[in-house]
Amino acid sequence: MAVIEHHKMKHWGDTLLVLSPEHAAIVGDARWTKADVRRWLWERLRRPVRELLPGRDGGDGLPEHVLRKFKDPAHDDTLVPKFRAPENIKILVAGGTAGRFSAIVPGWTFSKGSALVFRQIRPASSEDTP
Repeated sequence: MAVIEHHKMKHWGDTLLVLSPEHAAIVGDARWTKADVRRWLWERLRRPVRELLPGRDGGDGLPEHVLRKFKDPAHDDTLVPKFRAPENIKILVAGGTAGRFSAIVPGWTFSKGSALVFRQIRPASSEDTP
């Protein structure tokens, strides 16, 4: 998730984490909630502002107007979150029994003009097939 858009960019929109049933079982066995997973990811995906400066390790880095919010010349170890808030990481469980294959689906950068919509789809029954 750290490389969504670019490893030196902050992601402003929502991101979808699709956990496989096996990964979800591991999380459940640990008695973690979706909120716990969001918080854990949000905290661990923060990076020191010095790593996000333009010209270092490739890439343009964060735009100057964003850097000003976080950069303090005396404290370039200030942590910058990848996402605006833990709530911008959406989580759902999907998939079969093929193994521990989860996925990340990044959303629109600024989340303007679009919003994630979740709707449960019921399993097909024998009555649904011709």
